[in-house]
Amino acid sequence: MREQMIKIFEPDQRHVERIVSIGTQTFAETFVGMQYYTAEIVEGYTSQTFTAAKIAKDLADPKVTFLLAEIDGELAGYAKLIDRPAEDCVKDRNAIYLERIYLLKSFQRRGLGQALMDEVNRRAKKLGFDSMWLSVWEYNTPAVSFYRKHGFEHVGEWDWAFEFAGKKYVDRDWIFVLPVT
Repeated sequence: MREQMIKIFEPDQRHVERIVSIGTQTFAETFVGMQYYTAEIVEGYTSQTFTAAKIAKDLADPKVTFLLAEIDGELAGYAKLIDRPAEDCVKDRNAIYLERIYLLKSFQRRGLGQALMDEVNRRAKKLGFDSMWLSVWEYNTPAVSFYRKHGFEHVGEWDWAFEFAGKKYVDRDWIFVLPVT
């Protein structure tokens, strides 16, 4: 079996459409069919969230760090870190928010998640943070397992809300924290 070439790098404005595509596809692959998440609801959410304008704005924001992951030359996922205040349950006030770590389903279980998490940790340390925090839907058991496997500790929860077609949806997200090493 040949060794796969994994590369993690910072994107620029040329990567906007690929980030939009990966975000949209990953969200759909993860959530369609879970609880009340129909294809229509997911499409409504992703069409509002993963827009070229929003991604371009984030790429230009010095408080936001994207890391793209590719394997054998194919873009497979990304992580997004944001320097923003942590929730009260996060005791370390010098923590960075890991808003997303997304891998397309076809690239999962190939070591890319580990490589991306390792680089996220290195980047958080380089930026001067002592820990990372994130939120994950309580019913997203694969993601919860991934974060626990990587040492994240459950410290609290919050309501994550969005609207689609005039209806408000609220998920209970668990908040996890990991010291940067």
